[in-house]
Amino acid sequence: MLARPFWGQGYAYEAAVAARDHAFGPLGRDRLISLIRSGNKPSIRLAERLGEKLAGEVDLLGSKALLYELRR
Repeated sequence: MLARPFWGQGYAYEAAVAARDHAFGPLGRDRLISLIRSGNKPSIRLAERLGEKLAGEVDLLGSKALLYELRR
């Protein structure tokens, strides 16, 4: 989580791209997922910007979360 003064400066996107590249590169994964609370519109936009698509809903610690995924 980023402190509010750092929101909107591209840090989350930069970190997400690095995580994606590491997962699909050195780790050799075929799938990347994001679990996002439905009201978290900035995280949804970030997932979609990375190319992730909505794949369903899951129960996350007693709350519903959206499951976004990206396959290699």
